[in-house]
Amino acid sequence: MRRLLFATCLSCAACSHGEQPARGVTLRAPVAVSSAQPTASGALSQPSRNGLLAIAWQWTGDSPGFGRSFYKLPRTVTEGDVTCTFKYEQKPALATTECSSGGRELWHLDETHAFVEDAALLIAYGTLYSARISNISSGCILYAFDLRTGAQRWTTPLTGLGPIDHSEYLNAVELRMIDGRPVVFGWESSGRYIEAVDRTTGVTAFHLIVPG
Repeated sequence: MRRLLFATCLSCAACSHGEQPARGVTLRAPVAVSSAQPTASGALSQPSRNGLLAIAWQWTGDSPGFGRSFYKLPRTVTEGDVTCTFKYEQKPALATTECSSGGRELWHLDETHAFVEDAALLIAYGTLYSARISNISSGCILYAFDLRTGAQRWTTPLTGLGPIDHSEYLNAVELRMIDGRPVVFGWESSGRYIEAVDRTTGVTAFHLIVPG
């Protein structure tokens, strides 16, 4: 079993660790990204400007909302014989990622100073992808870990909606594998975005701020 520990904080400059989230934030319902029809894989049939296939907006969970989309229970994903879990404990501000196989822990990562943390998980190509956010702060960081050892392959702070000043905020993400690329669908108080990265390097391959 491999055990790792490091400190992290995803809160933005406008949020402090002592701040309590306000409850007056409302979000608009999603609208279509374009008139093109998505394929079964979620890719649109028309090419984007950079030659990659554009990606249609996808969302299956609750819209961001206080008491609705916030972390409540461990996030778990299973592929074959491996199960990976993300857990967050408000006290003592600890976020944990761990993977196990056949009931035996493969690796375990503790992150201290976590702030209203949440994650979307995806297993593919021998890698655990973890899209990490704070539920009350803007932005997302995408991590790639070796599925069996927990070695961090890369980490990418996503472009998302860009820098945003705020004091009241909601943030949620979903994660998919589309055409061999991890794709983050982000829904925040200030808008929505789609961002795909190269699965081996974490370099951004596609980014779109969803209109409407």
